[in-house]
Amino acid sequence: MLLPSEVTAIFLYSKAIKVSPFSLTILFLSLTPVFLIVTSFLILGDLPDRSGLIGIFLIACGMYLLNLPYGQKEILAPLRSIVKEKGH
Repeated sequence: MLLPSEVTAIFLYSKAIKVSPFSLTILFLSLTPVFLIVTSFLILGDLPDRSGLIGIFLIACGMYLLNLPYGQKEILAPLRSIVKEKGH
């Protein structure tokens, strides 16, 4: 039952690596825990506790900060790069 979604995910991930810089594409794997909050709640009705939410928040913030261009003062640059880069 999950095999088609796994195959689709692998296909899309390999395509993203081909069309976008690897250093930008790999950072989005850090957002997996954020998506798991939604899917685990929808499928299992399960939510993480406070420490789990803090950890997921810190991971997402770290990904955001690592995606900031060096020396640029614009805080919304990582969000704009999502739209600009094809592989995101």
